[in-house]
Order: sequence, then C-alpha cells, then structure tokens
Amino acid sequence: MSISIVIPIYNGWKHTHPLLFDIYNNFPQDTEFIVADDCSTDEEVMTGLNWWQTGLLKDRLRVIRNEKNVGFLRNSNFAVSKASNEIVALISNDVRISDKTVASKLKEIFAQSTGFTLVGNRLLDWDTGWNTIDGKIYPYLEGWFLSFKKSEWLQVGGFDTRYTTCDFEDVDLSTTYLAGGGHLVFLDAEMVHVGAQSYKYSPEREANTKENQERWREKWK
Repeated sequence: MSISIVIPIYNGWKHTHPLLFDIYNNFPQDTEFIVADDCSTDEEVMTGLNWWQTGLLKDRLRVIRNEKNVGFLRNSNFAVSKASNEIVALISNDVRISDKTVASKLKEIFAQSTGFTLVGNRLLDWDTGWNTIDGKIYPYLEGWFLSFKKSEWLQVGGFDTRYTTCDFEDVDLSTTYLAGGGHLVFLDAEMVHVGAQSYKYSPEREANTKENQERWREKWK
C-alpha cells in the first residue's frame, strides 16, 4: 500500500518548503506528493515548487493549480480526488513531521480497519469550549493532519463546504464518520502544528467559527 500526501496551500512557502523536506526525509520512496496551489500570489511559491519538481521530487511531485481561488475546503476536496493511492494524508502546510514511522503506522491502521476510519494526530474528546453543543461533547480529529481511504472520503463527500472560510469542518467530518458507524483513530506520531498561519486568529475568525458552529447545529439537530 502506497500513500498520497495532499498539501493544500495559499502562499506561505516558508512553511510548505520545510514540510516537503520532512515528508521527503521521513516517508518511503513510493509516497506520492500533491501540492494544491489555490492561486498563490507569492512568486516564491512557483519558484520553490519548480525547484522540487526538477530536483529531489522529480517525477514524484504533482502540482495542481486552481484557475481561481476556491478556498481551503474546496481546494482540499479537489486535490484529494486527484490522489492516485487509496490511503491519503491531508496535511496543512504549517505542520512539521519528525517521525519516520508515520507511513508504516498508517498502513497498519488501515490494514486492520473495519468500517470507515478517519485518522488524526490530535483527537479532542473532551470539552474544548467549541465541541460541546446542547450539553453533549462531540469528539473530533483536528483537521491539520487527517488520513483516510480515498474511497471513503469520496463517499462521505469530504469537507462540507458550508463551513466557510474554515473552522468546524473537522468537527463536521468527524461527526459524519461517527454517525455512519465509523471510527476516529489517534495516530501516535511526532509532529507539530504551528497553527493560524494562513488564517490568523482574530475577532473576525472567532465570529466566523461561531457562525459555523450554528451551521453545524442546524445540520445535525
């Protein structure tokens, strides 16, 4: 079983470049790399991706460029649909991975999985202040690192794009898996999420997250 790594980006090359090095150093040679560029305006992105495509990742890195900016959720969904392998890891570009066991652990998890399985590096199954709704805690895997079978992702519809710009789409996806009898699995691996690089924390973002929480409640009530 080979793995496809999908990295949706919009600018932020200072994060994407070291993540590509991390994956190059810690994943096996048969790993597919897909960078989904959502119309970056930074010329450094084009230069950097060309460096990888003509160098260390020649014939292994595929770059998908949207004709117009579609946002993180649609960019992720489209890129996953282009993955060549059944096992996919969707990784935000502001993640650092220092663990050589990630690929083998993912392969083992999916080889033993029964039913739909969503894997992540951070499982929040306690009250975070956001995932307790109408008195009930809804566990979820944070969306900066998610792994799944492509066929299952497509069947559940991937990220629900009603959650604009982002936030709460990972709660929704986790709820979708659980509601269908699936499983949320914690991946014990060494990685770090820097966080809030493309979409900064702000009062506006907090307001957006609250709106998405209401969208979630309306969908799942």
